[in-house]
Amino acid sequence: MSQLTPTQRLQFLKSEEKFNSAHSAVDELLRQYEKFLASTRSGDDALFELFSEKEQGNRLMEESYQFGDLMYAVLKTLEESTTSEFERRYIRLMFV
Repeated sequence: MSQLTPTQRLQFLKSEEKFNSAHSAVDELLRQYEKFLASTRSGDDALFELFSEKEQGNRLMEESYQFGDLMYAVLKTLEESTTSEFERRYIRLMFV
């Protein structure tokens, strides 16, 4: 698991039946991450320009908060899906 990329770790969760309750949140997390990657591929100058425009900067910050909230929701759902403290700690280590 530690050799997987963050995206691959999330995709792994979708293959695990015991984490069914987190699948839709994982899908949304992956969509938002792809959107983030697309907006940051342009380089530092373009990203700085995006954030310097007040409306764009506010929208991007709000999206980052939503991403963090969604990650928290996924982790919480995963922790609720496990039965042992060891599994809960393992999940936190792998996804944070």
